[in-house]
Amino acid sequence: MTPSERSRRWKRRKKKKNPVARAWLRVGSVALVIAVVGVTVWAIHDLIAQHMSRRNSFASAALEVIRGTDLSPWQLDVLNSLETAAHEVGTGNVVQAEIDVDRVRSVLADAQRRSQRAEPDFFQLTIAGLNRIWNQRPDDDGLFQHVAEARIELADVRAAQNGNETPEPAAQGDSIVASAPASVAPDVIPAFHGGANAANTTPPVLVNSSAKETSRSDKSGGKKLSLLVPRELGANTTLNPESLGQYSYLDATRMTALADVLVPPTARSIRDNVLVEDLTIAGASQTLDGIRWHNVTFVGTRLLYAKGPLDLENVHFVNCTFEFPPDDRGARLADAIALGETSFSSE
Repeated sequence: MTPSERSRRWKRRKKKKNPVARAWLRVGSVALVIAVVGVTVWAIHDLIAQHMSRRNSFASAALEVIRGTDLSPWQLDVLNSLETAAHEVGTGNVVQAEIDVDRVRSVLADAQRRSQRAEPDFFQLTIAGLNRIWNQRPDDDGLFQHVAEARIELADVRAAQNGNETPEPAAQGDSIVASAPASVAPDVIPAFHGGANAANTTPPVLVNSSAKETSRSDKSGGKKLSLLVPRELGANTTLNPESLGQYSYLDATRMTALADVLVPPTARSIRDNVLVEDLTIAGASQTLDGIRWHNVTFVGTRLLYAKGPLDLENVHFVNCTFEFPPDDRGARLADAIALGETSFSSE
């Protein structure tokens, strides 16, 4: 047999054997993958079973396994109540579902008062659970109100958590108090006004109320301006450190909690072109409608929303509370805050 004949025979033999070898290789690979997946699934199932021996919710137990850490009791209470509410809605028991959602709201309120912390995953899961409840009965206004109120409470929890991460202002720098002369009674102190040309004007006469009000600044080193009365803003006004003589921190903690720090024109329309930027505002209340807010931080402020257009850009909420309408706009704004988003717009 010549070398060329042996070469041809070897090639024919190779062609016959290769398909079989490749087939066995594929079978072996598939079997190995199945074995690995089976072991992994069994291990995860065993872990979930262990967690379920202590909990009564498969969803919560699975979440613990995925996260690799136990959820706190109040978080488990929230997730289990949401799961129960979703089940009740599915069976047509909407009244009981509303009771379960109200329990979620109560637990969240208690967590906010106690300044309890939660990971971002918890806020996402809670919103997903509320969505699941609402999506089953999108035409039920009563159920929607309960769900929306729970969303707003969740936003309160997130803002309180932000407060735990934010240091108090340092005791340094300059501070002045916007007030009337000492001879004027407190209940007739005139407002600190600003109109269309506020950027080109200087603040009115300011009087230090006490030595305690001096030598303070915000955490970034900017000067603090203490307000005793609301400041009215005219149309086409821009309020920022430049227009305030480099004061970047508006301290309204001595104002009544029910008074707005800044008051735009009565119409509260975005078309009035009122812009507040690069400021920190602390204390009292603030209605968000009618003002464009850019690079603003609210600290311990009661925030209200009156259903008008909103323009929030890089706005942060620290230890704030929220009073939003339990409608679609209020719910979407509350969701954005709970998820840690800093920009939001609504026409």
